[in-house]
Amino acid sequence: MNNFYVYQYLREDSTPYYIGKGKNKRAYVNNRTIKKPIDPTRIQIIKDQLTEIDAFQLEIELIARYGRKDLGTGILRNLTNGGEGVSGRINSQESIEKRVKANTGKKRTPAQRERMRLAQLNRKEKTLEEKLAISQKLSTSLKGKNTGPKSDEHKQKLSDYFTGKSNGTRTEETKQKMRKPKSDAHKKAISDARIAKYQALRKPSI
Repeated sequence: MNNFYVYQYLREDSTPYYIGKGKNKRAYVNNRTIKKPIDPTRIQIIKDQLTEIDAFQLEIELIARYGRKDLGTGILRNLTNGGEGVSGRINSQESIEKRVKANTGKKRTPAQRERMRLAQLNRKEKTLEEKLAISQKLSTSLKGKNTGPKSDEHKQKLSDYFTGKSNGTRTEETKQKMRKPKSDAHKKAISDARIAKYQALRKPSI
């Protein structure tokens, strides 16, 4: 559908400081990093009635033409090259440190590392059209995920599982054990067992 457009925010001297792509009221709403001009006349639609791919391409061309301040190549405050949201973004030292801290200590198997490497390589090789198609496919597949109707068999399994925990079927010995303080290892073992049991319940019967 040709309902996308490319817009620019202008400084008081009429030079652009931001190039963006959007639709509907996107140009007139502040984003997380760039504030729109207070004067609405300094918000300009460069070209409208575009397909999303055409809008992406024009956005990329204009950002390349004016250049980015963070790269020292021009006058725009854009933090990406356009077209893909975060393409070419330079992360702050703070955000890099946060990511490093979050991933510190995480161990991945050789198979996991290889899958990640191949996935990253595959992403780099895809064209813009392919990336958009994948994004739309993922968006469609995730809509309503885990919220759709469950089968009668699945509902009964869940009912039996949770009802059995609250209808007094536990022995006194079990109840007494549950009252005792648990070590961190014991708590983790219980949590893992519950997750495994719940996942088993979700698998359809053969």
